[in-house]
Amino acid sequence: MDTFLSVLQGILGVGLLVFLHELGHFVAARLCRVEVLVFSLGFGPRLWGFERNGCDYRISWVPVGGYVRMVGDIGAEDEPCEGSLATKPPLQRIFVYSAGVLMNALLALALFPVVYAMGLPITRPVVGSTIPGSPAWQAGLKPGTVIQSVNGVPIRSFDELNMEVAVAASPIRLTIDEPVAGNPAQRTQRTLEIASEASASDPKPRLGIEQGAKLVPAQVDGAARLCFEVEVDPETQAYKSGLRSGDLLVEIDGRAAEPRWQDRILEKWLPLDAPLSVRFVPGPSSPQRSPEELAALSALKSLPLGKPAEAPERPRVGVFRARTTVIGVREHPALAAAELRPGDRIVEIGGAPAASPSQLLETLSRDGVALLSIVREGAWRTATVVARPGEAASIVDAIALDAPDSLARLGVPRGSPADRGGVQSGDRVVQVNDREIHDWSEFESTVASSAGAPIQITVERERAAGTERHTVEIRPQMRPVSLSLGFHPVQDRSLVRATGPIEAVSLGFASSLKLTKQILVILKKLVLGEIAARKTVGGPISIAAVTIQSAQAGFVYFLLLLATLSINLAILNLLPVPMLDGGNLFFVILEAIKGSPVSERVLGTSQTIGLFLLVALMLWVTFHDIRNVFGLFS
Repeated sequence: MDTFLSVLQGILGVGLLVFLHELGHFVAARLCRVEVLVFSLGFGPRLWGFERNGCDYRISWVPVGGYVRMVGDIGAEDEPCEGSLATKPPLQRIFVYSAGVLMNALLALALFPVVYAMGLPITRPVVGSTIPGSPAWQAGLKPGTVIQSVNGVPIRSFDELNMEVAVAASPIRLTIDEPVAGNPAQRTQRTLEIASEASASDPKPRLGIEQGAKLVPAQVDGAARLCFEVEVDPETQAYKSGLRSGDLLVEIDGRAAEPRWQDRILEKWLPLDAPLSVRFVPGPSSPQRSPEELAALSALKSLPLGKPAEAPERPRVGVFRARTTVIGVREHPALAAAELRPGDRIVEIGGAPAASPSQLLETLSRDGVALLSIVREGAWRTATVVARPGEAASIVDAIALDAPDSLARLGVPRGSPADRGGVQSGDRVVQVNDREIHDWSEFESTVASSAGAPIQITVERERAAGTERHTVEIRPQMRPVSLSLGFHPVQDRSLVRATGPIEAVSLGFASSLKLTKQILVILKKLVLGEIAARKTVGGPISIAAVTIQSAQAGFVYFLLLLATLSINLAILNLLPVPMLDGGNLFFVILEAIKGSPVSERVLGTSQTIGLFLLVALMLWVTFHDIRNVFGLFS
């Protein structure tokens, strides 16, 4: 029922935008004494409607957009008469053609203040982590850093950060507020420049900043540290063990919790009956506790992992995607002698097959030294990295490792079915049950389709003497799709709420101006080919999907989306394309400048071209909508 109501709310919301746009044209036409023949929501054959005062009010079969047909409209073949738009002065025709855009702009100006009066929940522009090798990673932005402005534009939310970065020219000037090294309870401000970049998967310019959990400074063992605030699910073993929402996660798996601590859990093959090593301390948002409860929290060392209620299971061989290819290196004294370069692939760490950055961290933390076997352009070489006490984490942070290979290289934890079958970390899967494997997703889907039956896996294994092939038999285990920790990190969110009507209007007007500027910059970048249209432009399916999602998220998000779509609709209709309001305005203004109407031949040709362009654009965006939303034609 909730889904049905969200769909209905989404349909009504988009319908309201179209209705108000066409209502603007209709009211303006009547004010200028222009005869209106049809008021239609949708295009195509008439589905339902009624006639009143010579106008056919209808709903048409194709539920995309709408139109108002007037006597004397551009492209119409009506004879000139008193109620004809063609006989009206240019200013009146400009008013009629621009009234729909005006209505959409007024709607946005009305909705934005309502959003801020209700209170808009936002994700604060705080660095949770940086993508290895990205510009933000190269610049050394730390977790917990607050992005205050982009090129002088104040930033309040993570969405605003992403949008400003997408429309700004590179390099980008950031004003940041970051924790002081060694004392995160203190903060300092500075300004720096970072060059944004785009990728093949995401053509919009980015910095590589990922939002993350809420980080809170706390005193742990006499030192200030940033810890993760968690929310605890009732009726779980974590809650029964004394953990409460607001507590701070300090350590996990025996090490200080870092931004990607959840990835570290996923890299391990943990049986459901194996406990997870943890350490928590009370946080500022923790509930009041008795001395006995505080002692129980201090004594809490581990939590059992469990299967979430009704979680599906699927066959697994207990492996993860190995991240061993160097994609970036920051300056660090301990790495100078190693001479690592982007493109290097770490094959072994301390004589053991390499699997992940955490393996390098464990080796350096334990031994203080790591001997690396590296493949560079097909040739093997070795490098030694030496870490002084307490330096291991900073060394690993200075090396960006990823898995850019299209074929699946494996990380194989001890005790997993793959490990028992003889597969090693770093092996590359080339075949499963006589089926060639080309990428990681194909490997996962092939294992999942085994239904738990034994499978034959052929892997390639690199050695200094050459590449070896091995075929092994593995019996997958049925494992839950997800594990239950009983707690999850709290997102760093806040509420933007106006203190009164004047501030609500001020915030709404500022948001409207900022959004208008962003849309115009994006259109400019689309025209110049600086960003890919297939990833940026959305059609009816994308709009419907996003509208339904916003309706499910909450009424304030729904109103925010309607305001955003309304400004988009206004700006797009002003584009000087025949068949759009902007095209009609262009011809009226051209007539006013030259002092005579544009010839029927030019109007007819332009209308035909405009119709062709609009139909082609609709087909193009619908094709990419289906691909992006449903994953078809990819």
